[in-house]
Amino acid sequence: PKNPAIGQADLNWRLARKNVHVAFSNFASAFYRMMLEPESRQKHVAEFNNLLIQSHMLASQIAAVLTTLLSMPEPPKSVIHHLTTLLTSFGSLSPNNTLEPLPQEILEHKYPDLTYPMKQLQRSVNLVHQELGVVQT
Repeated sequence: PKNPAIGQADLNWRLARKNVHVAFSNFASAFYRMMLEPESRQKHVAEFNNLLIQSHMLASQIAAVLTTLLSMPEPPKSVIHHLTTLLTSFGSLSPNNTLEPLPQEILEHKYPDLTYPMKQLQRSVNLVHQELGVVQT
């Protein structure tokens, strides 16, 4: 790309995707090692399996949303704000907290290419959060 900022952003995105795949691999390896342990040592098997699956789904939904946003001439500010809020709140969600609702523009299908991926992203974040809540107790 002619713009160095775009080139740097692309490099950062590629490195982040690589790191996600490495983290999935490490998580899956640890999960499979746990499955080789005696049953008495296996904890939250179903939840960790679901967490692994939902983490893959979350990564896929993030990629879908970002690809769609990058194809737009001007990404909607409300969607960028929502994604920023989602990212900052993701690590600090508690069982009593709920996610901020999707922007009205998305719910009204103003951006039809973003409606489905944004809904699925929101769903994936909720499911990952639920599984983490079970495992942490």
